[in-house]
Amino acid sequence: MTGCAQSKVAQCKQLVTIANLANETAREAATGKPEAMRRAAESFDRAAQDLGKLPLSDTQLKDHRSRLADIYTDTSRSTREFLNAIQQKDRNLAEIAVQSLEQSANNERNLIQTINQTCQVAESAASNPTQPNPPAP
Repeated sequence: MTGCAQSKVAQCKQLVTIANLANETAREAATGKPEAMRRAAESFDRAAQDLGKLPLSDTQLKDHRSRLADIYTDTSRSTREFLNAIQQKDRNLAEIAVQSLEQSANNERNLIQTINQTCQVAESAASNPTQPNPPAP
């Protein structure tokens, strides 16, 4: 099949690049500094938007993209809720936000593993195309 559509491998790389960029900023937020956490929330918002704009033709990757964008939206929201709870000195709200962040992190980790597996299969298939069977004698 030829045409303008990108290969599944190229689409995988774009998806993974967006995830990596979001997580670079998230590592800074682990310091617990409010400004770093605000930047991380903004980064997750941007990543969710970028994922939404990512042109994918593969159905499986579209599903991964949608789920990852939802996770990033949830992570951004929970980060802001945590910051607000700290500012208001509301320990209960802070704990709820932390639980939500932990759940989002687990969901992201599991989804990234699934995406990596999907992309490894695509790369393997691209580098080892199936050869037609030789005609029987």
